[in-house]
Amino acid sequence: MKIISHRNLDNRGVSFLLVVIALGFIAVLGTIVTTAAVRNITMKTVDKKSKEDFYSAEAALEEMKAGITEITANVMADSYETVLKEYSSNNTAKRNKIFKNTFLNGIKIKLQVSVSDHVIPATVIAGLLKETKKAENSVNGAEVKSSPIFIDNIKNDNSVTIQNIKVIYSLDGYTSTITTDLKITVPDISFRKSASGSAHMPYKNFALIGNQAIIAGFSSHKINGSVYAGIDGLQVSNEGNSMEINGSEIICAGNISAMDKSKLLIKGTGTEVWATNLLTSESDKKENTNLETSIQIDGHSYIKDDLILDAKKSNVKLTGEYYGYGNGTDAPNNSAIMINSINSTLQLEGLSKLYLAGRAFISMDNTNVTFDPDQEHGVSWGANSNILTGESLSVKGSQGAYLLPEKFISAGHNPITWDEYINYYNNPDKELIKLSEDAIVFSNPSISEEESKLYYYVDGVNPVKKEFYKFGLDSNAVYFYLNFKSKETATTYLKNYEMCYPGKIYNGFPISAITVNNSPDAVVSAGNLLTYEDGLKVTPGNNGLFTNNYEIQYNNLSKTLEKNISGEGTVFDHLIHGDRIKEDGESRGGQALLTNSGYYVNIIDNKSYGVPLFFNEYNKEGIIIATGDIEVCSDFKGLIISGGKITLYNGAGINADPDLISSILSENVNVRRYFKEFDSYKEGEADASFQELNITDLIQYENWKKK
Repeated sequence: MKIISHRNLDNRGVSFLLVVIALGFIAVLGTIVTTAAVRNITMKTVDKKSKEDFYSAEAALEEMKAGITEITANVMADSYETVLKEYSSNNTAKRNKIFKNTFLNGIKIKLQVSVSDHVIPATVIAGLLKETKKAENSVNGAEVKSSPIFIDNIKNDNSVTIQNIKVIYSLDGYTSTITTDLKITVPDISFRKSASGSAHMPYKNFALIGNQAIIAGFSSHKINGSVYAGIDGLQVSNEGNSMEINGSEIICAGNISAMDKSKLLIKGTGTEVWATNLLTSESDKKENTNLETSIQIDGHSYIKDDLILDAKKSNVKLTGEYYGYGNGTDAPNNSAIMINSINSTLQLEGLSKLYLAGRAFISMDNTNVTFDPDQEHGVSWGANSNILTGESLSVKGSQGAYLLPEKFISAGHNPITWDEYINYYNNPDKELIKLSEDAIVFSNPSISEEESKLYYYVDGVNPVKKEFYKFGLDSNAVYFYLNFKSKETATTYLKNYEMCYPGKIYNGFPISAITVNNSPDAVVSAGNLLTYEDGLKVTPGNNGLFTNNYEIQYNNLSKTLEKNISGEGTVFDHLIHGDRIKEDGESRGGQALLTNSGYYVNIIDNKSYGVPLFFNEYNKEGIIIATGDIEVCSDFKGLIISGGKITLYNGAGINADPDLISSILSENVNVRRYFKEFDSYKEGEADASFQELNITDLIQYENWKKK
């Protein structure tokens, strides 16, 4: 039987095809949905990161604002207290003016506002970030990326503004940036002085306040307590004499100096030393000596201008921290260290911080050198000027590095004689200085082509300075110094000079030792440092930016004994009623008050009579105030204040006693009335307006922008 096969004509194959097509469609659709989902997740992640980033940037800004608020509150409280101290001598308008001026000075100090350009260092604002700041070696966190400007608008609308704060917050590669200004409103305050207030008495820890000077030149002395010396400084002098001060504040409106083989030692707990210059010196430059003139300081030293070793065989040892903060454009406002004396030792290795914001100058002006003016040949009295160097720590022997190289001088040497100078001056066709734009000053493969050229360093119009100097009875000699275009190029020049002429920079100047702390971050200097142990070494400066954080504090201390309180005139005039002493003493030969019951108080107007107060009594403790000079020949416990100078004799030692001073002034109105601080302590209604002040309402954002 033969069987014949055939296909059924039903729809079962079509169904299978539809299933296959459907599965394919579902697969494509699944791919589309999956892709969309992934994109959606990514977009949500980006949005989440952006929101986290945005809110974290806001959190950082709020943290910074909270820090500013705390600073503002503290400064306002200090300013309020300042007004209360002089309450009775001022009306309401004057009190508010003092309040606002004191606040302005205080906030500038706290924010480290630059005196010259009003810039606030970015590090100050960044220092307010704690929780949100970027951790070390981390890409996440907040950063402050600008140096804001401080705007003083007190006179116009009673406010100050921190302008152009820029906070950047990063989170896993995403960033958000917020820029804003922060306006601080300074309100008018209704001041009323409460009789229950207690005096501040910034002088109670002091042993000596010499409005003009403190001098120890006839014996050795120990002072326990803080010390203030006026514009003529703190002076120790003469062979074998010494002064040892153990106090927390050593403030000098002038120089602190050890002279002629004397010794000065300053130490204490938390000691701060403030002065214009710190120096050793000698009266006889020709005398040879094996005896040291020494200064030793253990504490934080804040020096406006220079540390100068100018006495042969000087020995200066500093431990703690040293801040030479002057960074001006002229010699008197440029903090540096200069060693001008032979066989000297400078020990700085005990400093955990050496901060030198300035550079040394070569003193060539007519206050420092002698020369004969000659108008016919262009030499006037003011012909000379000081020469900027590239060193923050300088040795006298290095000064030749700043002379114009002799290859650029037709005479073939530098300096030239007066006759040579006259010859060239009278013959203008003869070229004395030969400089081209491409003049090469350094030939060293390690120095770039740009830095090899002289005009990289010097002023393009006046590249050279002429300086005149007379040796004894001889005629003038003429020196040609490089006139650097900037402080930074002076620093770079010396660094490259030392690379090319390592032996020449030292020039054989005899130094015993110059040592510094080599630890990382121990030294911050604008210029190069010359050190000497086994041989001379040049440590390059960093040409860094320095802010003058301490000048306002020093000015205030020199007038009021307090960093945050400004004043006019002298410390004596700020503290003491000199007119009241004079008035009370007129009928008694100048003696305003003399008491010896329980404690010793001697208050006298001797300035009007032109004679010093001579103190030579034993076992006395109390307060001595004289409008003129005081000569102290015996030990004393308490406080001595002079409107002139205080001179110590006969090994006299002075010991401060803050409890004794507080007791005398609180118990004896007859003594208290000579201190200006107590003028304001009168009955009155207690004032609640300041205590109820909401500081946060006074600080607002302006010009807020987010990117």
